[in-house]
Amino acid sequence: MDWKEKEKKYTQNILRFLWEEGYATAEQFKRHIFTGLTDKSIFHRRKLLKMQNRGFIGRQAVLFSAYSVYYLTEKGWNVMENDNASRISPTHREKISVASGPHRLKCIDARIELEKLLPVEKYYSERTMRLSPISYVRKPDFIFTTFGKRIATEVELTYRSTRRYKNIFACWSYCLQKKMVDKVLFLTDTKARAKSLPEKLKQIIKEQKEKSKAIAIPVPTALKEQRRSEQVWIEAATIKNISFYQIGGIKDEIKDFIRT
Repeated sequence: MDWKEKEKKYTQNILRFLWEEGYATAEQFKRHIFTGLTDKSIFHRRKLLKMQNRGFIGRQAVLFSAYSVYYLTEKGWNVMENDNASRISPTHREKISVASGPHRLKCIDARIELEKLLPVEKYYSERTMRLSPISYVRKPDFIFTTFGKRIATEVELTYRSTRRYKNIFACWSYCLQKKMVDKVLFLTDTKARAKSLPEKLKQIIKEQKEKSKAIAIPVPTALKEQRRSEQVWIEAATIKNISFYQIGGIKDEIKDFIRT
């Protein structure tokens, strides 16, 4: 591949990445697209600056944060119109907030790690999930397929109430029973949270058995003729297909979990 072809490939990959994720940091581009660069290399920043000067992407510092992100400009969206981007219609400028920014960026970090570890066949971000042929009771942060299996992934950075987790786990139990997904990954930012989530699940199952009650979850019209609540058990047969890992600690055991 000559330099012109390589340059064109970099441009296409950057535009595609921003279309899928909305925005990303320079460091994330380096790890995802410009692989093989040394730690001190700034080649990726020069390429991003070149695309910024040509008007395809923009750069914005996030208020009260120590990082800047890149996003697609209107010109960048126009380039993507010949691709699947024409099938979705988000605004070309993402709303980048201090509240949602860290979570979105952690989701991108998780994606980059998983793609290094696994042969990802298809990938749907939260933004592009409407292109997926499957309707879900609960929308995950992203979905990918590997080894022929559909994996739903949630990135958990904050603690939720037991009531909220009951609903979340019941939704995924339902999706697993109905074969909407094959596995569910919960990824967290700390070891403590990676340990607390399965403990929380065990507690919910124990309470469910003691009270002999199922958990009511909303079933969308895409799955039912009429919108109503359905009683769902969090079943042991489906729980084995839910697992918990720390971002940055994703190792080979995840392959065993997905393949089994």
